[in-house]
Amino acid sequence: MIATLVRRFLKILVGLRCIKEVHSIVHTGDIESTNTIYQSKHFGVRLAAERKFSKIFRKLFTTNPPPKVKEFGLILFYNNGMDVCNLSFMQKMFVDSFKKEEKWYRVKNGKGEVLKKWKEVVYKGFV
Repeated sequence: MIATLVRRFLKILVGLRCIKEVHSIVHTGDIESTNTIYQSKHFGVRLAAERKFSKIFRKLFTTNPPPKVKEFGLILFYNNGMDVCNLSFMQKMFVDSFKKEEKWYRVKNGKGEVLKKWKEVVYKGFV
């Protein structure tokens, strides 16, 4: 019921031109709890989850690509048994999947000095 009211309110704001557009993206499937990330002793657990969910969320964007934006807001509705604070990691992963992703490369000599470095854009992003 609250989700319906919020969606109606957003439509009113679009009609008043306070908001340019509203995009709805739905993810059904597994999610990662913030508790899991805090309990892990190695950063690799978080990194693996970031890569996994970035791929999932970016596929959602390609089916409904939003325009390039300078700023955006996020309203999250969920239907599971988790506390709201346990979804903060998923919210972060969702927002981070909007951003441009770059990978840096460095070529070092035998002494460890950097001879050459460059970056490659892995994902253009929307923000």
